[in-house]
Amino acid sequence: MATLEERRALGQKIQEDMFGEYPPAVRGPAIDIISRDWAEFADETVFGFGWARGVISRRERSMVTCAALAAQGMERQLKQHLKGALNGGITPEELIEVCMQLVFYAGWPKAQNALQMLVEVLTARGELEAVAARVAEARKAQGKQ
Repeated sequence: MATLEERRALGQKIQEDMFGEYPPAVRGPAIDIISRDWAEFADETVFGFGWARGVISRRERSMVTCAALAAQGMERQLKQHLKGALNGGITPEELIEVCMQLVFYAGWPKAQNALQMLVEVLTARGELEAVAARVAEARKAQGKQ
């Protein structure tokens, strides 16, 4: 069994892999200033334990996390996890489908907010136009306008 220090180090590495930085911007420096215990808990438990588990892949875990955050309307965390999902190899088209599925289980407004968060993330990455072109081409191939 891993020690807390090992889980903390693993959690920090997972976050760096996912978000391209540690600590992730969504956490902000205030968390470390106000409650270092909070930050360590996230490192050790959320990422060092939860994200390090087997059975489902990090890719699958990322999609579940994005869906859960979107369903709860947690836009700030969702944007960070959308970045992590894209960094982890989930395609924008797959994330669009996650948003489509949310309509049925979380409601139209939350699904639309999630889609808007994805648009913002793709815009910031300079990828929106390329994704829009691929989506339009896929629609055309399906006989849609």
